[in-house]
Amino acid sequence: MNTKFVLGYLVCMVSLFMISGCNAPSGSSVANIGNANQNSNSRTLSSPAAASETPATANANIPASAPMMGEPVDTSRFDREIARLEAEVNKKPTDQSARRALAAAYLNRADALLKARQYRVALGDYRRVLKYDAENAEAKKWSAEIVQIMQSMGRDVPAPGTEPTPLPFKNNS
Repeated sequence: MNTKFVLGYLVCMVSLFMISGCNAPSGSSVANIGNANQNSNSRTLSSPAAASETPATANANIPASAPMMGEPVDTSRFDREIARLEAEVNKKPTDQSARRALAAAYLNRADALLKARQYRVALGDYRRVLKYDAENAEAKKWSAEIVQIMQSMGRDVPAPGTEPTPLPFKNNS
């Protein structure tokens, strides 16, 4: 993924959004970032338990009418790798190479989700990258960029641990 291109595109779209009186083109990714995957039922941490919610439980009480923006993307290969590496990290929580490998797997899925315009979901994975590799520059950059754009548009930013799960992908083969 050419991150300079994507970053430039996002900056350009935010600029256009601001210049045009806050009416971003409806098909632009910036216009969709605020609505992207607003299937998170919790916007703030109301209790310590909310901080430990997994993305799956964060979606448990989502109304069927909640907007689901972005494009479904097949994350199954990323999901399998993440599950394998999470098991490894659970067995050896201090193994730095296993933690970095898990962070890299989350980063790969986050990049795929970002490309599919599932910004809120990607934010969750970028945050997970930082849980396992706190110095990861790409995850820091993208999580800050997504948060900044959402805030500049007046959109709610999901609290850590309350990000939605990826849109369901239907294989048509």
